[in-house]
Amino acid sequence: TFFNGADIDTTQSQFGGASLRIGGSPEQVAVTDSDAFFFGTSDFTIDFWTRFNTLGTNQGFFDQSTGVGDYQTMGVIGANLQYQVESNNVSQILIQRAWTPGTATWYHSVGWHDATNNVVGVSINLSATTAAYTSGITTGSASFLLGSVNDGTHSFMDGRIDEAGFWSKVLTAQHRSDLY
Repeated sequence: TFFNGADIDTTQSQFGGASLRIGGSPEQVAVTDSDAFFFGTSDFTIDFWTRFNTLGTNQGFFDQSTGVGDYQTMGVIGANLQYQVESNNVSQILIQRAWTPGTATWYHSVGWHDATNNVVGVSINLSATTAAYTSGITTGSASFLLGSVNDGTHSFMDGRIDEAGFWSKVLTAQHRSDLY
């Protein structure tokens, strides 16, 4: 469901001739909760292209939460690409990749969980950061949000998301490179 002006637009895209346009607060897209977003202890990869219209301190890419301390989020927080998982109001993993994006430039963002090697990772334009992680990925029962992070104040993206992909496996470095 598109909220408050978020839409598909053909004036800018990385591939395919159209992208999701999100114009900041309070625009976002909500996808009804599904078992497809319940990653648990399994492998997964999420990738997408982003392009900013304006730069703010915090801009959310995606979020799924219960609203009461169980969530997974990814976005630009301060000067970092950040992926965070929290369970029962306790941070389970917080991984950050230093990043200062510009406007009017497409960036390839990837987040993944490798259950075999107990690693969580994020990358921006193929530059990756990983951290050891042995617990499962908590997901909430709320809708999966694109273009915002429910961080208590809602951090909305002002820009575009294109070619979002979800896999129930870890994409290898070569696969991530192929998508780039």
